[in-house]
Amino acid sequence: MQFKSIGNRKQQTIIAVAASAILALAATALNHPVFFAAAGLAPLAVIGVLRAPLALVLGFAVFSFFRIHEVFPALYPLHIPQWLALGALASLAWEIWSRRTSIYWSRELAMFSFFFAVVTIGVFFATNRPEAWATWSGTYVKIGIMTFALAWLMRTPEAFRAAIRIIIAAGILIGLVALHNKINGIGLVEGTRVTIGREIGSMLGDPNDLALVLLFPAAFTLAVFLSPNESKWARIFAVAGFVTVFSAIIATQSRGGLMGITAVMGTFAWRRVPNKGILIAVAAVALVILFAFA
Repeated sequence: MQFKSIGNRKQQTIIAVAASAILALAATALNHPVFFAAAGLAPLAVIGVLRAPLALVLGFAVFSFFRIHEVFPALYPLHIPQWLALGALASLAWEIWSRRTSIYWSRELAMFSFFFAVVTIGVFFATNRPEAWATWSGTYVKIGIMTFALAWLMRTPEAFRAAIRIIIAAGILIGLVALHNKINGIGLVEGTRVTIGREIGSMLGDPNDLALVLLFPAAFTLAVFLSPNESKWARIFAVAGFVTVFSAIIATQSRGGLMGITAVMGTFAWRRVPNKGILIAVAAVALVILFAFA
């Protein structure tokens, strides 16, 4: 897995030393210990940012989508998503400027750009314009930037494989916390529906949103398990992930989540089961059983 950028190490070293010198001057002028510590860590931080663009982008995507900092409130004051976003943007800009990342255009990116433009124009016609602008500037614009960043930085099969593993691991983490909350009666809605971070106003405090987030890694777990190119340990990891995520979705008692997990399993089954009539019958029975469990 190649997260590192090969590039000109001399330029990276110069930038790192310059950043350290600036912080050292600030520390001397302000006489604050925080700036002295930052000056000492600056070279490592700068080199890390310049040499690991994909790791930073994936980290930001995982923290933002799975709300890791809200699942573990102790991380919230650290503002990790914001730092990852700044590092990812700086690293991507460096990659583009130094021409180590090839910028390309495709039909999919054109379609996404068109959709992004439509949403952006819609902000000015929204009934609640301040709220629409806050959502666009605080969340949606980051989605747009990171979509292009992932498209340009994901260049090898190893990078895609690493991203899938990280997504599954994040899904397992969220699923385990959800099941822990269910067992201990923490943050339950209507007495039975599991949530995460409801007391701090997290997006995962809504059972339907929690189920939606868990559906994303569920699809990847099945893809890894059914792939003929994956190792035995990768398949075991995928099975563990699917069981955990599936159980957590059941615990949310979300009808949308149940329909989503049925659609995910049905899509894979449709491609592999030759007798479609039997498949439809089994799927109907399975859906009834799922609703009974929920």
